[in-house]
Amino acid sequence: MKQFFHLLYVLPLISFGQVEQGSNIHLVVDSLKNQLLYISQDFLVRLDATTLSKIGVQKILKPRNFDFHPLIKKNKLIFVEEKGGDVFELSKKDSLVRIENSNIKNFLIGSAVFIKKDTLFRHGGYGYWSQSNFFTYLAEQTKEWEVYPISNMSIKPIGVHNHLTLNDNFRFYFFGGHKLSHTGLRNNMSNDEVWSFDFQNRKWSFLTLRLKYVRGKCFFFITLLKNNYFFT
Repeated sequence: MKQFFHLLYVLPLISFGQVEQGSNIHLVVDSLKNQLLYISQDFLVRLDATTLSKIGVQKILKPRNFDFHPLIKKNKLIFVEEKGGDVFELSKKDSLVRIENSNIKNFLIGSAVFIKKDTLFRHGGYGYWSQSNFFTYLAEQTKEWEVYPISNMSIKPIGVHNHLTLNDNFRFYFFGGHKLSHTGLRNNMSNDEVWSFDFQNRKWSFLTLRLKYVRGKCFFFITLLKNNYFFT
């Protein structure tokens, strides 16, 4: 625990040289290498997870206007485009090399990105005045994004973007974020629904949500199996 708080203090002090103010910062844990990866839009810093000492710094030469979400997949660091379907790996020459063949642009804004059984998944997202309510996954054989099939007996959840998610064994949960108005207007509405998906029977379930205010702040309390999670 002391190391965690020390990490929160040390990371902002790491010098990257010229880093744009306001750029996105990501922290990724590489458990196999026992490393913490501190990633800005232009640099990757590797830290020893035990001592928090700096192992190395690597530049990231990326396309223009490319915002990414870094993840560890099959022991490799990958970069997933936040608005579209592009997926990259970082080469030894510091360049991002594309590793998929899809052509999805500006359709996955605000989608949730996660790894399940070494497969890259996305859920939800917004683009072109529509909103997704399904999963897509990156197929290993074709290197293209495919729609993940669900049971014909399943109900269908709402479309959502910029939402919070949890993975608990064989279940996926989402809540919060925003949804589109059913009136056809392009107005974002706050999502107050909680849904879960069972990857074993491939069915969606609607869950309940309880709101509680503590000192003026709204906490979402959700009971998942025997565990309690809360978010602000």
